[in-house]
Amino acid sequence: MTLTATYADDLSRVRLAVTGAPAQADYALIERSTDQITWATVRGGDTVALSGGVGQLDDYEFAPGVPNYYRASYVDSGAITSVGVTAGGPVTGDNAPLSPALPTAAAAGDLLLLFATIRNTAATPNPPAGWSTLHTTGSTKIFGRRYVPGDAAPTVTFTGGAAGDSTAAVVWALRNAELAPEVSVWQNNASAQNIAYPGITAGGSNDRLTVLFAWKQAQHTGWATPGGFVDVTRVSNTAGSGDSLFVFLAAYPTTVPAGTVTITGGAAAISKATLAT
Repeated sequence: MTLTATYADDLSRVRLAVTGAPAQADYALIERSTDQITWATVRGGDTVALSGGVGQLDDYEFAPGVPNYYRASYVDSGAITSVGVTAGGPVTGDNAPLSPALPTAAAAGDLLLLFATIRNTAATPNPPAGWSTLHTTGSTKIFGRRYVPGDAAPTVTFTGGAAGDSTAAVVWALRNAELAPEVSVWQNNASAQNIAYPGITAGGSNDRLTVLFAWKQAQHTGWATPGGFVDVTRVSNTAGSGDSLFVFLAAYPTTVPAGTVTITGGAAAISKATLAT
């Protein structure tokens, strides 16, 4: 897909023309940036209609006097599907930056979710360039962006850590998914063997998915996938003092009741859980 930006001084606007979008694309998302790090959706650019892979939008709110950068991604409003995760699963380190590979099957416009964690709950993962923070509990964060062919693996850095603070990160690709969740909830848990997660309720049609991101400040030897979910990826992190990361997926129901990820082995420890739909 190609995006062409042309300034027209008749009405002080930038004409944005999309061409070459895939035939299955229903609409395009168009974003603007002045530094290519922080991106904002152009007014009216969240659902730019496409016909034969071609669409058009005028931007009247560009930043004058500085370069403006634009990017477009296409959206297929069909059912959301899981494309894949970082080959080999989450990458890990000991208070070290991480660069999880992008899923090999990712296609233009796919939603990329980057789940990054650090064992020290006073520390925090930092968003890689070009990624938006979608949800944070402080020491665990979910970042997102649209995949553009040629994108390189992100590098996640961490602030506030020290030797022994295990770090983990994984990228997950979803097709036909929106960038921001409709609803998200999370909870911190006191030290325990298992990871409790809250319930979540959201309206809408049955073309959505519910995802569960879970973390525990200890290693594990096994786990039980919660009822109604399927396992996506997980890691028992042996780098540093150790921790555990899990990602699960459920077909979208109206309500997901509160539940527990049953953990085998390891020690009782604090944990965190985030659900989004």
